[in-house]
Amino acid sequence: AEHLFKALRQDYQLDVDWAGSLYCGITLEWDYQARTLDISMPGYIQRMLEKFKHVPPPKPQDSPYPAPTKKYGKEAQDPIPIDQTPLLSAKDKQR
Repeated sequence: AEHLFKALRQDYQLDVDWAGSLYCGITLEWDYQARTLDISMPGYIQRMLEKFKHVPPPKPQDSPYPAPTKKYGKEAQDPIPIDQTPLLSAKDKQR
């Protein structure tokens, strides 16, 4: 492995993480006893929000659409109603 790193360092700047806790910006938290791996990208969401100049809405919105109301009993198994929305005319289409 050292020979490979020595050859790569001639042409590239690189850091070696023998613990395996960081790979391509992804943080890896290994738990060998529990046989688990936690993967995260700290700060990624905030960087993307800043990159795309996202303005937070004045009222928090957890979903783009309201959740459908829960149905219980026999109504829960009713089929989805057929869409009765009229089709657009050629004049009303945007593309």
